[in-house]
Amino acid sequence: MATKSDVKAKNAFIVYLQQQGYTAAKIISQPADIEAWKEGEKYYFEIKMTRQAKSYFGAATLTEWDAAMKYPGRYFFVIALTDEAERTFSFSVMPPEEFIMYSTIPPFKIFFNIDLNKIINPNLDKNITQGWDGICDYRDEDSINKVVRKMGESLTNNGQEEVKYPRKKTTKLTTENLKKMIDMFKEMKNDQGE
Repeated sequence: MATKSDVKAKNAFIVYLQQQGYTAAKIISQPADIEAWKEGEKYYFEIKMTRQAKSYFGAATLTEWDAAMKYPGRYFFVIALTDEAERTFSFSVMPPEEFIMYSTIPPFKIFFNIDLNKIINPNLDKNITQGWDGICDYRDEDSINKVVRKMGESLTNNGQEEVKYPRKKTTKLTTENLKKMIDMFKEMKNDQGE
């Protein structure tokens, strides 16, 4: 059974690096997945593993791109293609200048992390659980579907049309807008005092 871990891909790439004349290759966490030495220079390799045979949709973090820009000529993105059992690996080593041609910027996401056991009532001084504003028991799916259909009919009968907003398109990643994003991220981080 295949796992989501890319450890096998990293280990296989270390073997590949050794075959290419690199030494002291090892798995690290920052600024990339692997570092290795060749002719007195340290190189960095960020592994992107996939089992997809035709198309690979993945992501590279802003911190990875920041490192790629800090180590020009020594930082590479690596596509590691494997089979479901992870028995064989094929590698495509790309410098950032090539990898950027396949990269786009989707609309930004702002993540949140809520401990659902600690929903606080802001009007009270005590930390008490506010509770939920409403509950819907989805076991009665037919009743729910009936209400949803009725709501749709009432919108139509009132002459209101459903507003469909266009989906935000991705922006092609360029070196210029990548630098702007890294600078913006660093500024926000500095403003927090981290």
